[in-house]
Amino acid sequence: MVTDADLSDGYWNEFARSRGDRAERLAAERSMASTEAVDDRVEAGADGIVDLLTLLANRAPDPQAESLAWLGAGPVEELLNHHAARFIDDIDAAARTNERFRYSLSCAWFDDSIDPALAQRLRRFGDSP
Repeated sequence: MVTDADLSDGYWNEFARSRGDRAERLAAERSMASTEAVDDRVEAGADGIVDLLTLLANRAPDPQAESLAWLGAGPVEELLNHHAARFIDDIDAAARTNERFRYSLSCAWFDDSIDPALAQRLRRFGDSP
């Protein structure tokens, strides 16, 4: 069974390879299992998804830089666009208590795709850097 920690390691390894030399990028394109698993859980609105995204933020290789922006513009944004109302309290709590998750949230674009009251609630944590 793949743990969330294993999934996180795989996700960030795939991220790093996708930014490497040509051979690494090609290899990354062929094997994105962890990224796809995260995306599938986000799309499904799986229980514990905010905890997984917070774990990913905590284990990001470059805090407050490219990897956290990638997380925010990818899975965090997708979660908001598809399941904001369901997870708003969990997202809010994670943003209040976790600086890395908060930074990722600030990189997500969601203002035009979720209820304006929810968008305002989350934008108090900051706009895109």
